[in-house]
Amino acid sequence: MPNVKHKIRKEDLVQVIAGKERGKQGKVLKINHENGRVIVSGLNMVKKAMKKKSQTDRGGIVEIEAPIHISNVMIVCKKCNKPVREEGLQKMWGGALMAAQTTNAAKKATAAQPTQTKAYVPRLKKFYREKVIPELFDELGYSSTMQVPRLEKIVVSMGVGEARDNKKLLDAAISDLETIVGQHAIKTKAKKSIANFKIRKGQEIGARVTLRGNQMWEFLDRLMNVALPRVKDFRGVNPNGFDGHGDYTLGLTEQIIFPEIDFDKIEKVMGLSVSIVTTAETDMEAKSLLAKLGMPFRK
Repeated sequence: MPNVKHKIRKEDLVQVIAGKERGKQGKVLKINHENGRVIVSGLNMVKKAMKKKSQTDRGGIVEIEAPIHISNVMIVCKKCNKPVREEGLQKMWGGALMAAQTTNAAKKATAAQPTQTKAYVPRLKKFYREKVIPELFDELGYSSTMQVPRLEKIVVSMGVGEARDNKKLLDAAISDLETIVGQHAIKTKAKKSIANFKIRKGQEIGARVTLRGNQMWEFLDRLMNVALPRVKDFRGVNPNGFDGHGDYTLGLTEQIIFPEIDFDKIEKVMGLSVSIVTTAETDMEAKSLLAKLGMPFRK
């Protein structure tokens, strides 16, 4: 039998409405929710043989209260001293109990509802959705908007070959990289040993961070509109930096072109590499995507 919670509680005054004890009242001593039965003080007495548990215990035949099914008892109203159901009590008390329960339920439901706030969308991502997608769809003749190329991730890395002699430079590079992208960077290790460069396999020689989602769009927006215009004698980025699979790699010689970097606090001027990974199948599609987003290609 399932465990059903009843509203009759211990110490409640109840009246028996059926059986040989009908009309008698008593206080609830115990409730068994699993069997749906209650034990009422002084009612439904039965004789039972009790074993002697100790030397002071008399044992023998004793009278104890037997369980009564909970459907055969009703709560006695404290005002009129008459047995009533729970719904009757609610009506007699002017619905105060029901109102309190309704109010509590409404408060819990309100507290459970999450605060609906408008999700933040980066400026460049919004521009891509509203302007770039329709233009590429018409220009390249796609049959579905899902075919339009999109940005997948951006990988920003810094190679610090001198870190083999000075570990402080690697820590400085990681600090600068995290300041630029606003995300934790990881150390990269050499894949093989090169004697000419005095590099051993597994040696930490650089740092890398992968950007996705809103951070990717924010970084690309700052790169194209803030950082690149600060490059000395800037005439555009190399249009031949595609790898043949729709991905573009851009090399920067100085990290100080980003306004987040304080020139007086850096250990050394170091370059970094920015790889933009797209879903485009050809370099032509990827170049068209980046050009419409605002990448200043050299003409």
